[in-house]
Amino acid sequence: MKSATTDTTRYLCAAAHLDGAFRRQVFKKIIEEEHKYFGVSFGVDLIPVIKHCLAAKHRNIILEILLSGLLLSALFFAPIFGFWISFLTFLGIALLVRFSELWISHHHIVAKSLAKGKYNLDSVKFNTNGYIEKILEEIRCEQIGNVVIYGGFSPFVGAGFDIGGWSFALNTDKGKEHLGTILEPLPFQISELYEHLVNRLEEIRLNGLSIEDKLYVDGEEIRDDKRFLANPFVRPVTNIEYSQLKPFIENPTQAIRHYKCIRVAGWKGELILSIFIRFTKVGDSLFAESSYFLLPPLKRNFYKIDNYQRLITWRKVINLILEAGFTTPLLWLFSPLLVLLRLFAPFMRSWRRRRNRRIIKENPTFNYGATTSIREFATSAEYQRYFQKLDKEMNVKIIERQILDSIIDFLDHKNIDTSDLKKREIAILNNGVIVTGGDIRAHNLSVGSHAKSMMSYFTRPTQSTANANTD
Repeated sequence: MKSATTDTTRYLCAAAHLDGAFRRQVFKKIIEEEHKYFGVSFGVDLIPVIKHCLAAKHRNIILEILLSGLLLSALFFAPIFGFWISFLTFLGIALLVRFSELWISHHHIVAKSLAKGKYNLDSVKFNTNGYIEKILEEIRCEQIGNVVIYGGFSPFVGAGFDIGGWSFALNTDKGKEHLGTILEPLPFQISELYEHLVNRLEEIRLNGLSIEDKLYVDGEEIRDDKRFLANPFVRPVTNIEYSQLKPFIENPTQAIRHYKCIRVAGWKGELILSIFIRFTKVGDSLFAESSYFLLPPLKRNFYKIDNYQRLITWRKVINLILEAGFTTPLLWLFSPLLVLLRLFAPFMRSWRRRRNRRIIKENPTFNYGATTSIREFATSAEYQRYFQKLDKEMNVKIIERQILDSIIDFLDHKNIDTSDLKKREIAILNNGVIVTGGDIRAHNLSVGSHAKSMMSYFTRPTQSTANANTD
């Protein structure tokens, strides 16, 4: 699934024009950020989203300049025609200007180019400068890069909510029994196990499935690592050659770890399941871990554009008139201040740039990592459709069984005893929940008299229910 064609991209492009808080977040986390990792927005093409944000900002600047001119004109003509006549006359013109801006954003851009079934990727033509082009190129590289620089507790930036996982350790020196004889275990490389896993996962032919290698790097530990940071005042590297990544498959470090990332994108990019698998050998033991993350659909307010119609109706006109009436007076009165802030913005950016460089220079543990992504900022904590939660459960169970079966199959071919692992597989596969609410919390479940709880599913805690799947 191409991110450019997803509904999620369309919704966020519309939010650039309709949601000021979202637009400010894009500027803060991406356009104005010069040193840190952005954070991948799965299922979203950020390039058109940023262009729409820039276009909306440009339109707002023009609006503020026009309103400022009208306010100054009202003050200029007040001694001639009287204060109230001048004030009300130019307020009426300001209302007309504000209504025109709302009409352009709501009707000509959102309703005609971004409404359901009308998505036009090139609906906004925006001339970018060298700095913006540099940002866009960095975003393109990051979205397809194999290096993630994380800055918070969870390394899996952009993947959404942690919904559980499992892990186990297995003695690889214990040979399996065959015809009454204990066979000698065969040696193997971790890369062999990954290769076998990928081949088995590709057999299931799951729609929207992608598998990739990712290197997760602690943003506080790369200051002197030239592989990921050319110098302290640039953005970290987001893509390295496989030859540089491969050593971390067999020999991870505390700050740099390799994961095989299994991702399923469904519902036109609205629901994304990510499963992160890591294998490592510690002495005679094979340690395997799996972490599950889920990106639910966007917050409900992002979907209101699906109700927009291209046809001009009296209801649409009246709603825009009311919005203009409520927002124009304060915007008009404060427009000169907003214009002054725009004029001083380059000086503020220069001051912030010098301040950030000073902080980086003085702080050897400056964190270059991201803690969230634009897609996560816009995400909800609930499903939009009943079948979305069922599809998530289906994908989890299908992939989970294939992962465990492939591990068992691989180790069995290496003459390694997998009897303990087979018991754990039963416990893991039986430990299922079906979510009946939006924000969910389900504790560990055990099935059967000897079953052990191996996994819990978790998102934000609110009222919810969870039913055990005892199949």
